[in-house]
Amino acid sequence: MNLLGIITARAHSTIITHKNLKKIKNKFLVEITMDFVKQINYLSDVIITSNSKKIISLAYKKKFKFVEKRPRGLSSKFSRSSDTVIHAVKWYENKFKKKVDAIALFQPTTPFRDLKFINKCIEVFFNNKKTVVSSPINNFKRKFKMSDGSIYLINKNDLIRLRSFNELNAKKVYSRNNINSIDIDNFEDLEKAQRLASIFKII
Repeated sequence: MNLLGIITARAHSTIITHKNLKKIKNKFLVEITMDFVKQINYLSDVIITSNSKKIISLAYKKKFKFVEKRPRGLSSKFSRSSDTVIHAVKWYENKFKKKVDAIALFQPTTPFRDLKFINKCIEVFFNNKKTVVSSPINNFKRKFKMSDGSIYLINKNDLIRLRSFNELNAKKVYSRNNINSIDIDNFEDLEKAQRLASIFKII
C-alpha cells in the first residue's frame, strides 16, 4: 500500500499568529513534526502543504517535497483540512506520477508524538482497512470521542468520496500517555508544552 504522509501547515491561525512557527526548545512546531515523520518506515513518501514562504523554505532545506502554489482558498480559517489534503494528494499524483492508496495526516500542533504509538495506529489501519484516528485515553469513556491530532489515517477513495476524515465513525486508537496527546490550540497550551519539554527533556 502506498501510504502518503501529509503535513498541513498554513501560515496564519486565528488565536495564535503564525502558530506552526512557534517554537519549543528552539524548534518550530512544524519542524518538530517534519523531523518526527522521517522516523516512520511505513510511509511511502511525505509532502508538506503550506502557504507560508518560511515553512516552504524549511521544507526545501530539510529535503521534503512540498505542494507548489497552494490555492488561497485552502489557506483561510474557513478551509477544511480534508479539502487541503485532497488537493495535496492530487498534486502529488500528477507531479510524481505515483498512485496514492491512503493518507496519513500529521498536524504540527501535536508536538509530542511517540513513534511506537504512531506505528501502532498505522498497523491498526493496515489490518482493519478502515479510517483510524488517534485519541487521548481521557476521552475513552466519553460518548463523543474526539481525536488528539497526532495522526489521521484514511483510504484515499474514502477521503475523496466523503470529503471528510469521517472522525466520528473512525476506529480510535487510544494513547495512554497524556503528553503525547497534547494539542496546541491556544497560548495556554503552548506554554504548557514548552514547560513539559523542559521538565521531561523531550524534543
